[in-house]
Amino acid sequence: ISGKVTDASSGSPIQYAYVTAYNASGTSQSGSTALTDANGNYQIITNLDTGTYNVTVQYATNHLSNTVSGVSVTAGSTTANVNFALAASGIIAGTVTDSVSSAPLSSIIIEAIDVDGNAACVGHTDSTGNYSLNNSLPTGTYNVTALLPGGHLPKTVAGVAVTAGSTTTVNLALTPSGIISGKVTSSSGQPVSGAFITASFGGFVDYATSDSNGNYRITDGLPTGRYTVMASSGLTFNQVTGVSVVQGAETSNVNIVLAIPLSGTITGRVTNSTGRPIQYATVDAQSLTSSGSASTDANGNYAITGLATDSYNVTVSAT
Repeated sequence: ISGKVTDASSGSPIQYAYVTAYNASGTSQSGSTALTDANGNYQIITNLDTGTYNVTVQYATNHLSNTVSGVSVTAGSTTANVNFALAASGIIAGTVTDSVSSAPLSSIIIEAIDVDGNAACVGHTDSTGNYSLNNSLPTGTYNVTALLPGGHLPKTVAGVAVTAGSTTTVNLALTPSGIISGKVTSSSGQPVSGAFITASFGGFVDYATSDSNGNYRITDGLPTGRYTVMASSGLTFNQVTGVSVVQGAETSNVNIVLAIPLSGTITGRVTNSTGRPIQYATVDAQSLTSSGSASTDANGNYAITGLATDSYNVTVSAT
């Protein structure tokens, strides 16, 4: 399938638009996406069996998505001139800052949700805190949300009116989150790595995982309030209630002890051939009677706990 993607008003070619072929049932064919070149041309040349397809262009900067339905394809032949003239998209742009220091916040995910609750467009802030949601936004009303902002509370601006072909400015000042930190240990005093920790208060919930030393830190999405902090490892869990949190401050030493049966632990470090630590590697220990796994931390360290007495094969895998 080949064709060209242009601007509906000027006829200018549109580069870097994604064109995807879906079969008539709506299932994407593997490998059936192409990117337009500097002249707006594209070719989808793999994994297209004989049949009828719907061809969609999307993620074209400053333009709306569009679909041509019922495109007939014959294996071994080219279906040419499946062309698109894209209308202008509305644009939502602005700056995301810290509400206390006014410092710009980078790498914050920004999402526009339409009135039906569908994600219309997603982007992120750059190093200066600026963002631009500049495709797939027809004239309408949207909610704009900062999602999972590191060290801050999420925020939504509702009822943002957008007009196709125009830019609407939405600036977001994010409130610093409270922070909860502590350590998870077994009843024998050994650190518990890989424990899952949640902090909940009303409708607010956030989570973390303990590192190889049992330490954890929950840094996002915690407004002022009194929290229940729960840690779990396998079938064992424990909690601390009434943990006081203040936005912008850290509540430390929220330590949790898990009544984990006496067991063995395998610890170590994963590095590459030059000695540099590998983070997020998966380390598995396997015997005839027991097994366990852990992930490495930023220093390449891991600790596999809860192991019965036995001899183990230890296997590591990493990207």
